[in-house]
Amino acid sequence: MQENERRQFNWQAILALLLITLLVVGFMVWNTIFIQGEILHHAQDSYMREQIGNMTAGLEQIELEGQNLNGQIANNAKLQAAFQQDNHELMDQLLQPIYKQWKSQYGVKELELVSSQGAVAWSANHLLHVGDDLSYQRIVYKSLQEKARMSAAESGETVNLIVATMPLFNGDKYIGLCKIGISMQSLGNKLQQLEAGKYAIYNLNGIESSLVWQNKRGEVLLNTADLKKLHDGQTFSKTLDRETILAIVPIKDNDGVCIAYMQGQISIQTFRQARQNNFILLLLIAVFTLLASYILTRRQFRPKEDYANGFVNLPKINSVAFNIDSEKVPNHAGEDQ
Repeated sequence: MQENERRQFNWQAILALLLITLLVVGFMVWNTIFIQGEILHHAQDSYMREQIGNMTAGLEQIELEGQNLNGQIANNAKLQAAFQQDNHELMDQLLQPIYKQWKSQYGVKELELVSSQGAVAWSANHLLHVGDDLSYQRIVYKSLQEKARMSAAESGETVNLIVATMPLFNGDKYIGLCKIGISMQSLGNKLQQLEAGKYAIYNLNGIESSLVWQNKRGEVLLNTADLKKLHDGQTFSKTLDRETILAIVPIKDNDGVCIAYMQGQISIQTFRQARQNNFILLLLIAVFTLLASYILTRRQFRPKEDYANGFVNLPKINSVAFNIDSEKVPNHAGEDQ
């Protein structure tokens, strides 16, 4: 009776232990796959938003540099006076050293003073002459109309620029604007500092992309759907493979048309490694839990010490019994005789 109760107790303990083991392993699986997986997913999304923000910040820094350089011209009293007086010789004397310095330091490719009627007053471009009409350029036309600062990309036959314009006033009188064009190479130098992946700048003409700058050897990785997003002015990212995400940032002209884009191939190997480490840890914990359950289960079926001692003492009991019988046999033999 006691033996049956003991066996029943053993089975209840084993079932309870198995149930606890399954609950522990199940919790580990749920925690690793769903909770930690979701945390890593959000962390990866946050990382990608940060990288896209860094790329966008590079473009904003170039535009800000252009406006700061414009501000230096706007605050130069001698230049303002020469501009208002149409003193081309003095403008050339003042602006040539500035242009050479900015060309080497900031990547400035264009520097022009434009009258309020849209005519060239001074230009670093030898192909432009005093009096040439620039009002056909959308950013110049819009800047003249609104008398406001503007920044946008500008695509030409031979060069792509980040252009910044600033209105020029003499007191309350509007006298024209200053236009500065900074090369895409300068934008590439900003991307080079990120060091988080492969970066490139492409000119976009319809569905055709042509390389403007890259820090590492890459390739055009856009499909038709991606091109549509670009023409819609969208910033987006997509997965290339298990270890790389592609980030795309459009570069727009003054009318909001995408004429170029930045492309970043960014590694997410760290997040992939974190997921692998989680699964390895889960596997080790599960193996340890099952091994511990196995050891505890075997202890439940191990023979009790009293049974073991009984089997050990059995030969001694038999020996005593045989000795007693041997003493009795001679006595019976004597009586028979």
